[in-house]
Amino acid sequence: MPFLPLIALVATLLAFPVAAQRAGDIVLEAGWLHSMPHESNGPPRNALRANPLFPLLGVESRFASEGVRLDADSIDSLALVGQYFLTDVWALRLILGYPPKGSVEGSGTVRTTGPLGLAAQIDLGEPRFNPTGRARQWVPVFLVTRHFGAPEAVLRPYLGIGVTYAFFTEVSLNGDLKAEANRRFGTPLAFAAGIPGPTTIDARLEPTLAPALAAGVRWRFSDHWSLSGGLTFIALETDAEVNLYASDGTELARSRTRLRFDPLNITLLAGYRF
Repeated sequence: MPFLPLIALVATLLAFPVAAQRAGDIVLEAGWLHSMPHESNGPPRNALRANPLFPLLGVESRFASEGVRLDADSIDSLALVGQYFLTDVWALRLILGYPPKGSVEGSGTVRTTGPLGLAAQIDLGEPRFNPTGRARQWVPVFLVTRHFGAPEAVLRPYLGIGVTYAFFTEVSLNGDLKAEANRRFGTPLAFAAGIPGPTTIDARLEPTLAPALAAGVRWRFSDHWSLSGGLTFIALETDAEVNLYASDGTELARSRTRLRFDPLNITLLAGYRF
């Protein structure tokens, strides 16, 4: 039976005595992190610079783009984890890693209200507009973890609770989308405001605090080396803001979208105990 040697090897490793995890131990780990978002995003909320012509044209200064969605992609990255045992059972855990660059895919139509919406509209589902935007994600997670089983056990499951401070850099919009938005929205809004000329668009994601929950198990196969697998859920929400400016810097339009990523992160790590 071809599985007998493998079963015997696993049984031998599990039976091999290893040193206990004790208070004061430091465990450093590195490996693979896979982040899967579970979005429930709201529609963009738009605000146009007030203009006396808008009521005559049936254009509302504030409106929501119902039916528009922004969906985040899954991400793979390098995870770096440090853990310090306060006692044989309780530990502080910090999850870092190389900050990945994520992207969002758009769908639905952005348009102004009233008859002008037939001309001033963009279908975000067009392939040339996707991915709609990108950003580098910095999501360090700080956890307090409770380990189960005897300190000398080979397999020790754990549960954790904590918080993250997430922030985003290198935020950018799709180039074709920016050009089309400047043409369809920027030019007429600048003309209506009496500030003709080229318009510009920028985007940002707000930093945010979010709670986190974790669960996993560590397998120690020597005095110093271990393997672990874990799940971390982060209730992560942030606001994405896109701003349209006239040539003199006057804000012509602003769009804010509440993004609820709620990622579930899977980690597979190799660790060393000091």
